[in-house]
Amino acid sequence: MKRPLFIIFGTIVILILLVVWFYVLFFSDGRTPSDSFTELSFGDTDTELPTQITPPTEPVIDISTPKKLRQLTTKPTIGYQEVRSHASATPEVWHVESGTGHVYSINLLTGEEKRVSGTTIPLALTAAITPNGQHAMFQSGTGNSREFVIGRFNSDSDTLTTGLLAEPIIDFTTTDDSTFLYAVQTANSVTGKEYNPETDRTNTLFTLPFREAAIDWGNVASGPHYAYPKASSKLEGFLYQIKDGVLTRLPIDGFGLTAAGSPSHILFSTQVNNKYTTYTQNLISDETNLFSMVVIPDKCTPLIKNSSRFICGGNITNSFTDKTPDTWYQGITTYSDSLWEINTNNSISVQLFDIRRESGKELDTTDYLMSPTDERVYFINKSDRTLWLFNYTPEEAGAL
Repeated sequence: MKRPLFIIFGTIVILILLVVWFYVLFFSDGRTPSDSFTELSFGDTDTELPTQITPPTEPVIDISTPKKLRQLTTKPTIGYQEVRSHASATPEVWHVESGTGHVYSINLLTGEEKRVSGTTIPLALTAAITPNGQHAMFQSGTGNSREFVIGRFNSDSDTLTTGLLAEPIIDFTTTDDSTFLYAVQTANSVTGKEYNPETDRTNTLFTLPFREAAIDWGNVASGPHYAYPKASSKLEGFLYQIKDGVLTRLPIDGFGLTAAGSPSHILFSTQVNNKYTTYTQNLISDETNLFSMVVIPDKCTPLIKNSSRFICGGNITNSFTDKTPDTWYQGITTYSDSLWEINTNNSISVQLFDIRRESGKELDTTDYLMSPTDERVYFINKSDRTLWLFNYTPEEAGAL
């Protein structure tokens, strides 16, 4: 480019910049682009700009509709309890979040959910909450690094005051008296104990003469509790009743044995000629009856006010093999359950709720709990560990 042309071009650019600067200095009102954009008019309309909505910090569970079945959590749950601080208080469901150990409450009247404890329990895997809402017990970690934490809820903050229970615990739960029951594995046996978090005292309840034990805990420390070797379809199991510290071997045994019991009745399943089969046992009359429907007792819980009746998850279309219940425990086999009520006096069952048809969900149910009034049944979906609630009325079972 020739020098005269370069000078002319540069002069023009400088003049343009001076004009722009002069306009901004004397005519611009100094507003930001966003200020000007919000004043754009689209004619004579009634349209209003949307306002910013702050998301609620306390989620609300929909309890206003007459649904029988409700999903209470979306995150994995490692423990839960129906809690009443006193007899006339509105019942709440308290649940524990997997991994963090954070505890939340759901008001069953309003559906409001609040965080009760934000204290993190690292790698929390299992938890239990006392019915009075005062204490909780957690398993943190696995294997040799696992720890068992006792927490007291603080009324003036969403925190826990914690301490350790330094024993090799393999299983634990709570009682109606708001104490903890737990089992400790030794070299050749399993010892059952009760821990009172209010007094910080431990009481030995029983000792089982085998090491790999599954325990169906009762609602109080005195029992009855039921214990059997961990189920395997290739190993023969046998059932003990534990009541007031006394062990009684019951006439119930078989390969792959699992059981669920009440003070007066037992529902159990076992392999018979390579076929998974369910029976009922009346402890009062000492009668054993074959049950027409096949269920895994881990999917059952007895009613509180009528110990001869059980609520179970199952389906008449579910298939079982000579490897049941092993494949279910391993997660190889899953089921699509409905809810049933079983009368162990006459071995009759009635379907209460078809989960898949009514809700469109396929739930593989486990970890059942009845409310103290028998009005609500809680359970966990084994596939994703979400917590569910079913509103139960005894009249639904008809002349069961």
